[in-house]
Amino acid sequence: MKNTLLPSLLLSLTVFTGCANIYNTETSHKKVSIKKIASYQSKIKGASEIVAYDIKEQRVFVTNGKENRVDVLKLTYNENKSSLNKIASLDLNTYGTGVNSLSYKNGLLAVAVEQTSSFDSSKQLRGSVVIFNASLQHQKTVTAGYLPDMVTFNKDASLIIVANEAEPNKDYSYDPKGSIGIIDINKNYEYTDLNFFNINIPKDVVLRKNTHAGLDLEPEYITVSKNKAYVALQENNALAIVNLDSKTIEKVVPFGFKDHSLEKNALDIEEEGKILIKAYKNLYGMYQPDSIASYIVNNKTYIVSANEGDGREYGKYTNETKISKLNLSEELKSVYKNENDLKINNEMGLENSKYTKLYTFGARSFSIWNEKGSLVYDSKNELAKLTKKYEKNLFNQSKGKMDKRSGNKGVEPEALAIGEINNRFYAFIGLERQNAIVLYDITNPKNAKFVQYLNTKNADLAPEGMTFVSSKNSPTKNALLIVGFENSGSTSVFEIK
Repeated sequence: MKNTLLPSLLLSLTVFTGCANIYNTETSHKKVSIKKIASYQSKIKGASEIVAYDIKEQRVFVTNGKENRVDVLKLTYNENKSSLNKIASLDLNTYGTGVNSLSYKNGLLAVAVEQTSSFDSSKQLRGSVVIFNASLQHQKTVTAGYLPDMVTFNKDASLIIVANEAEPNKDYSYDPKGSIGIIDINKNYEYTDLNFFNINIPKDVVLRKNTHAGLDLEPEYITVSKNKAYVALQENNALAIVNLDSKTIEKVVPFGFKDHSLEKNALDIEEEGKILIKAYKNLYGMYQPDSIASYIVNNKTYIVSANEGDGREYGKYTNETKISKLNLSEELKSVYKNENDLKINNEMGLENSKYTKLYTFGARSFSIWNEKGSLVYDSKNELAKLTKKYEKNLFNQSKGKMDKRSGNKGVEPEALAIGEINNRFYAFIGLERQNAIVLYDITNPKNAKFVQYLNTKNADLAPEGMTFVSSKNSPTKNALLIVGFENSGSTSVFEIK
């Protein structure tokens, strides 16, 4: 059914720990309402990032990166007042130096833990995936790759897949190999490590100059559909496709570049205290998604990406430079004479010692890709327009100051979850810097439609991780969205009707 956008309706909603403003745009299907029903406030920055949900016991598992532990929260539902309270913690200091991710399925909790050198705290050694049972008893520690950054299960929970990001140390004197690990639970937790040393790497994959792809490729995030794992290589602006049956990397696919010379992809690149959304000649965006998720329509898999963007800065090495500091071609000097705050990749677009093309970090959008990694849909510059419409005085804000992120990734789409409600698919996109969650109907992958803009400010800052709970698995009998907010250290539960 085709969705038709109608005039927007502004609702104000008071919740337990602050105020959330919901901006609703009705579609031809039933209106979706979102209400925060419970929240746990750790009051510690960095104490809530990645979240997972235990359907049976109604527990929420949260990575607490600040204190290197997993906090276990109990969701208690009451029609008048629900609550989310901490009931236990798992100390991970005996397993590694930092918790990065977790996933829960079929009574098993898998936790990705990094291990750094005692001589160089930025130098990554091989980390671990630590497995606990539903009673929080340790089951197994599996040595993984360098910097295990994200972990998830396949559909039947027979496999655990881990993205080993393998970042370099602080002065780039050491760069371990990035890899994708597969743990086979049915084979006594047998571990298979897949690296990129013998994989064909297409030319548009973004690599650091004078380095081997096997060292430079950095797996960031995983989504699983059928017998395939799709792995975002964020810094490299690419997608790895893994066959879970054969435990092999089938191919690496570049995401390509977004043309910001087109009016539909216009953006604000200048931090001058006002909103100035324009198209710019020879400017291209690298999608560089952080979170990705997948869903199936007509037996076809589609991958949704939150196109955050990410540059590199290690000691004296950085690949980020403002346009104002570049030696531009004569053709571009006039274009960027007055608007030149944007950071671009300084290793791309050079011709005869002058920049003729500019490549910036992130696409300031979310996208939908098919199972081959080809672009099906992109939200263009809608996220900027929505922010302008609903939070004009905080457009591209940083710490409450408007327009301070225009030169650096804008609203910064990062967190992502997909859920099915009443036979329709929805994408929830967390805008990290904007402290907001945007809801889209993605039932038709080629024609996603905006539904709602949720401002989570004051109580909940910087959405980092999300998980969706279907109505059949929810204690409220309505779908839930559970969100970890990094800057506020809070974990909140939103009910969706």
